[in-house]
Amino acid sequence: MLLPRFEYRHASSLLQAMTLLAENAEARPLAGGTDLLVDLRERRQTPRLLVDISE
Repeated sequence: MLLPRFEYRHASSLLQAMTLLAENAEARPLAGGTDLLVDLRERRQTPRLLVDISE
């Protein structure tokens, strides 16, 4: 099954991550991602933007 379309951004700082998440109500943080990937496949979540907060 294909994942829904989304934009991906890697935050280079905590401030950038907070700004991206605050500016887009449909954004979700991504760290490990295992739960989120299952939700994406099952269409339980369909964020337009994933903000990578991993180092």
